[in-house]
Amino acid sequence: MSIASLLQGWTVREAVFVSLLTSTGYATACAIYNLYFHPLAKYPGPRLAAATRWWKAYIELVQGESINNRLFGLHEEYGDVVRMAPNELHFSDPAVYNEIYSPRSRWNKDETVYAPFGKDSSMFNTYDYRGAKRRRDLAAPHFSRKSVVNLQQYVQEGIDELCEVMAERAKEGKPSDIFRAWRCLDFDNVTSFCFGWSLHAVRESDFHAPAVEEMLQAGKDYMFWKHFSFLRALLPPPQVIWLLLNQLLKNRPYFKMILKLKEQVETYMAEPAELANAPHAVVFDALLNPAQSMKLTKGGVIEESNLFVVAGTDTTSNASAIGTMYALGGDGHIAKQLQAELRAAWPRLDEKPTLEVLETLPYLRAVCKESLRLSHGVISIMLRVVPPQGATLGGHFVPGGAKVGISNAMVHLNPTLFPDPHAFRPERWLEPGAELLDTWLVAFSKGPRSCLGINLAWCELQMNLANLFRRFDLELEGEKMHEMFAGKSPARPYDLWRDCFLPVYEGPDMLVRATPVAD
Repeated sequence: MSIASLLQGWTVREAVFVSLLTSTGYATACAIYNLYFHPLAKYPGPRLAAATRWWKAYIELVQGESINNRLFGLHEEYGDVVRMAPNELHFSDPAVYNEIYSPRSRWNKDETVYAPFGKDSSMFNTYDYRGAKRRRDLAAPHFSRKSVVNLQQYVQEGIDELCEVMAERAKEGKPSDIFRAWRCLDFDNVTSFCFGWSLHAVRESDFHAPAVEEMLQAGKDYMFWKHFSFLRALLPPPQVIWLLLNQLLKNRPYFKMILKLKEQVETYMAEPAELANAPHAVVFDALLNPAQSMKLTKGGVIEESNLFVVAGTDTTSNASAIGTMYALGGDGHIAKQLQAELRAAWPRLDEKPTLEVLETLPYLRAVCKESLRLSHGVISIMLRVVPPQGATLGGHFVPGGAKVGISNAMVHLNPTLFPDPHAFRPERWLEPGAELLDTWLVAFSKGPRSCLGINLAWCELQMNLANLFRRFDLELEGEKMHEMFAGKSPARPYDLWRDCFLPVYEGPDMLVRATPVAD
C-alpha cells in the first residue's frame, strides 16, 4: 500500500497532528539516545545540553548570552571537561589547547561554527586541513615577515593620516572614539597592504565610516546563522545571489568596496602584466602567481581578499583599543612608563623609528601582549573534529567524530598561568620566567590553522600604540571611561563584547582626548 493511499481521506488537522506526533517522537528518541547511549554520554554537563543542541541556541539567541560566559561557571561545577552539546566537549585545562591546536594536528574544522561564512570559498571556511593548507600556501608569501618589513611604510602612512585627523579634532576641542578610530585605521591599512589602495576611512565624520560600520553590523548576524545554517540550503545558487546583491546593494559602501575588488581581480586575471603597475607588491602577486599549483577562480580570489579585510580589521583594532584604554586607566602609570620608553627611543618626532626598532622596546611589547591577552583574538570556541581513530586529550579518551575545543579566554584568564588574570598588567611579561608565558598567548590561535596575518597584526599593533602614545598627550574622557578601565577587565570576559565569532564591542564610546605634543 502506498503512502498516498494511506493519506487519502485525512483532514488537514489529522495530518498536522500525525506530523507533530512523529516529530515529537523523533526528538524524544534522539534526546534519550544522546543522554544514555551516545559515545559522549559519560561526560558531565547540563542535561539539556547533552539532550539537544537547541539548549545552546536558546542561550545564545533567546537569552542573548555567549556560551563562553556560561562555560566558566560550568567548569567550576562539572570539572575540566564539559559536554556542552550532544556531540561537543569543552576543556578548561590550558595544556589541552596545545593538544587540540597542535602543529601536528591535521583535524578538520567543525561545520557548525564556520557555516555562517559559507563553505570552501576561502581558506578560512575550508573545513578540511589539506584543502585549507593549499589555499593558505597561496597567500602566505605576502604575509611573511620579510614582506611586512618591506611594506611597513604603508602602515606608517595610514597611521600618519589618523594622527592628522586626531590633531584636527584636538584643535576643535573634540575627543576621539578610539575604538572606531582604530577600526577605520586598520581597515585602511589592510586594504593598502593587500590591494594597494585605501578608502581613507579615518577621514569619515567621527570615524563612522559607512563601509566599516556595515561590516560591523553584518558580523552581528553570526549567531543566527550559526544555529540556522541549514536555511542556507534554501538560498539560490551563488551566481543568482551575486546578481541579486548587485541590484539590491550596489549603492551600499561595503558592497562598493567588494565591487572595487572585483574590478581589480578581473583586470589582473585578464592582464597579469598590470600587476607591475601596482604601487607596491600586492596580495594578488601571490594569489595569481602562475607558478602556484592551485588556481583560484575569480570568485575564489575575491572571497580570499574579503577575508583579509574582515580578519585584518577586527582583531588588531580590538587589541589596539584595549591597550589604549587600559594604559590610560587607573593612575596612568602604564601610559607614563610607555611614553618614557618611547621618548628615549624616539627623541625627534620627525624621525620615526622603524618596526625593527620598535620591536626592541620591552615595555611596548609587554603592553601589546597584555592587549592581545585581554582582547582574546577570536571570541568563539574554534571547534575541531576528532579523527576517526579517536584521541586522548588531557587524559580523557574522546571518540572519533566528536567536536572538541577550548576557548582562548579559558587560557588567557587562567589564574595559575596569569595571576590576577582580569588585571591589565604589562609587567607580568617582563618578570623572571615570563618568556614561558608566550606559549599561552593564543590570540592568534596555534597550529596549522593559526592566523595567517600574525606578522602584519604585530606590526600594526606595535606601530599603532607607539605612534599614539609618542605623538599625543592622552586622557580618558568622562568618569564612565575611568570606571570601566581602572585597571581591571570585567569579571566575565564578554560583558562588554558580543560573540560574533570575532568580538564586537557593545559598551559606551571609548572616548579619548588627544593633544599633540612637541618634541
